[in-house]
Amino acid sequence: YASTGNYVSTSYPSYGPSYAPSYAPTGGRRRLTAGAGGLTGVVPTQLGKLSALTAAFSLESNSFTGTVPTELANLVALTSGFGLTSNLLTGTLPTQYGRLVALESVFSVASTSMTGRVPTELGNLVDLEYGLALLSNKFDGSIPTQFGRMTQMTDEFYLMGNSFCGDVPDELQALSSGMATYEVTQDNNNLGTACCTVLPAVYTCATAPSSTPSSYSYSYSD
Repeated sequence: YASTGNYVSTSYPSYGPSYAPSYAPTGGRRRLTAGAGGLTGVVPTQLGKLSALTAAFSLESNSFTGTVPTELANLVALTSGFGLTSNLLTGTLPTQYGRLVALESVFSVASTSMTGRVPTELGNLVDLEYGLALLSNKFDGSIPTQFGRMTQMTDEFYLMGNSFCGDVPDELQALSSGMATYEVTQDNNNLGTACCTVLPAVYTCATAPSSTPSSYSYSYSD
């Protein structure tokens, strides 16, 4: 992908190389990598039984459909590379994925048809140093303030290409200056608009919303 300073172009990043399907130890660490394998159908719930995985779990760039199983939250020993990007997945992101607290790099669920609000529990991934990628989905609602707890993040924080509403949380903006690449506002057309006007069935306005969307500003550091 192309980047200049902290701006990331619309050539959105793809995480991880393409692997032949394998479940093999790597220097004592175990990984399951089946990216770009031409796989179809639903993601098997039984994959949640691979609790010994530590190095990587990648099903990226396939044609999986349906919802993602909550059982994948049992991969609690995984320290790097949780990837479901570029599939035909639908439904919401399970709150249980906030249990993957051993992750230090790459939580990538991008370029799917998943909807709904991003779980606040993802803010529990406080050891994640780079690679939170939730771009190019159909997520909506407010951006969790709990992302501000990710104080170890230094690079590759991507939320663009969704339908988030409200303002970018101050807690998150406070971390952005320490990240090499950070993109939240691009192609998030409802940011700056009160969530209660966009999703009135979910959010209640404390006061009557203005007819003019609220504004915010964000400057990218060089």
